[in-house]
Amino acid sequence: MKKLTEKEKRDIVAGLERYAARFASRNKAAQSLSGVSPATVSALLGGKWDLVSDDMFRNVASQTGTVSPDEWQTAETTAFREMAVVMDDARRWRNVTWVVGDAGCGKTTAARRYAESHPGAFYVLCSEDMRRSDFIRETARRIGLRTDGHSIRETLDRRFFEPERTSARDVYAVCVANGVTDRARISEIVRDAEAYEFDLRRVRKCVHRARVTDAER
Repeated sequence: MKKLTEKEKRDIVAGLERYAARFASRNKAAQSLSGVSPATVSALLGGKWDLVSDDMFRNVASQTGTVSPDEWQTAETTAFREMAVVMDDARRWRNVTWVVGDAGCGKTTAARRYAESHPGAFYVLCSEDMRRSDFIRETARRIGLRTDGHSIRETLDRRFFEPERTSARDVYAVCVANGVTDRARISEIVRDAEAYEFDLRRVRKCVHRARVTDAER
């Protein structure tokens, strides 16, 4: 793995600054990050990162949403915009809305991007075998709270929302956002994606293949 440049490190620190601004203190921000100590956060934000490893920088970047221009870019698909509206509503009224959609329609990406750009919103990765206590503990960690000796009880106002299905227009937007602008190439990707019900994970693979092919020419 290549060594990080000073510019990449500065970009990661800038992303950490934006992330930390969502919390009441730097200490709470550090508590929400896995494998990152308050001392490391303080050193990075204080510009004293000579002893901080590249692996730690990458760990911080992966959790704070720092994306370089060479990485995958998110396009605002129809489902993405709809889910942003739904999450705005849930955040405003402090309730829980269940988003139900096809695999690959962008649910996870939309949730992550929303949390990155909205103070007080947090993304928690859940698994099918996660117990309620694990979910509460992980939620508390993400918002920078300690759970030792505390009991958290929540009443959920549950509503279901199903976004519009991903379409050819969404595939086009993703292609353009990630540097594929040739109409013939986009048409190929759209046709391929259609066979997989416009699964955006499939689109990502096709876009990557197209970019590699173009680079080799």
